[in-house]
Amino acid sequence: MDSIPEPVLDFSSNEEGSSTVFMQSLALSIAKEDLALKMAEFENKSLQTGGSLNLGASNNIPGNETITPGFSATLSGKQFSLTGKVEGTYDITANDFIPPAVSVSGSWSNNPSSTTDSLTVQKLQNEVLLAEIAYANAKNDYQQSTNSLENRIASWNLSFMLLEQTMDYHKRALQQQQDLAERGLVAKSEVDDAAFTVEMDAYDLATTLLSGLQLENEIRILQI
Repeated sequence: MDSIPEPVLDFSSNEEGSSTVFMQSLALSIAKEDLALKMAEFENKSLQTGGSLNLGASNNIPGNETITPGFSATLSGKQFSLTGKVEGTYDITANDFIPPAVSVSGSWSNNPSSTTDSLTVQKLQNEVLLAEIAYANAKNDYQQSTNSLENRIASWNLSFMLLEQTMDYHKRALQQQQDLAERGLVAKSEVDDAAFTVEMDAYDLATTLLSGLQLENEIRILQI
C-alpha cells in the first residue's frame, strides 16, 4: 500500500485545449469555407470592353468621308449577360456629328445546372448548421465534464484531508492504548481494537489513493 502514489489533481478548464472541441471547430470552419466558395461562384462577374474606329466614304462617293467611333461593354455572370453599345458618326466633309446610337441587350440563362447549384448551396448551408450544432454540443459536453470533474476533485481533496486527520487520531489513540496497557490500565483487547482500526485506515487510504489516481487519469483524458 505504501507503493501507491498520491495523485496530482491539478486541473484548469480550457475548452480550446480539448481535441474534441478543436476538431468540431475545424469542421465548422471547413463547412463555412466550402459554402463561401460556392456562393462566390454566383457573385463572380466579368466586364469586357471594346472599341472601334472606322473610316469610310458615305455612299461610296469620294470626298464624303466619315469617321464612325464605337464603344461596347459586356457584363457577364454565371447565369446572365448584359451588353451595351454606343456608336456615332462624324461627317468630315460636312463637319457634322450625327447623334450616337445606343443599344442595350441582355440574356438570362435558366439552365438545369442552376437548379443543381441551388441544391448544392442548400446542402452546404445545412452542413454549416449541423457543424455549428456539433461544435456547440462539443463545447457544452466539455463544460459539463469539467464541472463534474472539478466537483469530484474538490470532494476527493476534502475526503483525503479528513482521512489523514482520522488516521493521525487513530495512530495517537493506539499509542495511548499501548502506553496504558504497559501500565496495566487497559485490557489487551482494547489495544487490539485500536490496532485493527489503524489497519483498516490503511485500507481506506489505499482505496482513496486509487480513486484519486482515476481522477488524475480523467484529467489527462479531458486535456487530450
